[in-house]
Amino acid sequence: MDILLPILVIAINLALGFLGVLVTVANPEGVKSHRTTILWAFGVGSVIAVGLTGWLAVIGHNSGEDAKRSLLGDSERPPWVGVISMPGFTRFVITNNSDFPAYINGIDVDENSTNPSKEVRHYNVQELAAHTAKVDNIPWIPSAENRHRRFSVEIATRAGLFHEDLILDLDRNNQWARAARVMHGSRTLEEDVDSAWPRDKDGAVDWGRR
Repeated sequence: MDILLPILVIAINLALGFLGVLVTVANPEGVKSHRTTILWAFGVGSVIAVGLTGWLAVIGHNSGEDAKRSLLGDSERPPWVGVISMPGFTRFVITNNSDFPAYINGIDVDENSTNPSKEVRHYNVQELAAHTAKVDNIPWIPSAENRHRRFSVEIATRAGLFHEDLILDLDRNNQWARAARVMHGSRTLEEDVDSAWPRDKDGAVDWGRR
């Protein structure tokens, strides 16, 4: 398709040019008798040519954006940190939901539930393929006195710097429910929230409730 479209545009332009030459050299009386047909041919051909040229420009732009994301990662869907939780077994997980690879320069996970906050995990340079996840080899074993945990996650990638709010609640089954929000500046890029997580009347998570 990428090859056929330019060929089609060239063919239409050549046909219009050929029609123009015919109009120039043809008998004026013959041109006059077919004036409406000629005008329609020029009009339709020009519209098609312009439309195809615009389509080619869009395709070229999208191809350039895809190539950029393949080299740098997806700035709209960066990797984020969650947890896998079962009774007695909880581990952090780095997930890449994007259609493109994620190139991680470093991730810092700090727990804000403590005073002062403390670093819980630091992840070094690594690459995640599209739609993959990496589970931490070391289990997270928190102290039992606090059933609500809040984390601040700083994510550095080739595509930019991102912040994540991660909140964990220990439920009655002794499993950690999760609410995660990834941001770039003040703009929210993605939310990943367990279905049973409490929400306000508008269905939104109260990120400042803890």
